[in-house]
Amino acid sequence: MIDKSEAQAARDALDSLDRLVGCWQVWDPSGAGAIDGRIRFEWMSGRNFLFQHVDLGGAKGLEIIGYDRVSRSLRSHYYDESGLLLEYTYNIEGDRLTISIDMPGRQGQFRAAFAENGNSYAGRWQWLQDGKRMSYDAVMRRIC
Repeated sequence: MIDKSEAQAARDALDSLDRLVGCWQVWDPSGAGAIDGRIRFEWMSGRNFLFQHVDLGGAKGLEIIGYDRVSRSLRSHYYDESGLLLEYTYNIEGDRLTISIDMPGRQGQFRAAFAENGNSYAGRWQWLQDGKRMSYDAVMRRIC
């Protein structure tokens, strides 16, 4: 049985994801084309899981974000069309968004800040993949 404080912590964490709901244009501000496309976040009925639909050119997939009671954090599973499965941890505090990955062969973070009006956020992905350092900047602008 879940006690009231744990249930409230889960609800508070899930509610922090509200600012992501909607459609976003995504691009690499350097012009290098590391990323370009759209993402869309929507709540599943019941508001216990947030879906992210990803269409970033060569990367298409679905991410499901929810509250993990064991780790007491927002955890996700991302599935792409090639069969890749990635697991992330989300954290939103104030205007800061951090998405972390810590899997065999992949470790890193995306750190971003929301604009004051909440209609855009920008940040940088930095990660280690199979021993190789990788990174790119990304900007997301709300389009719906």
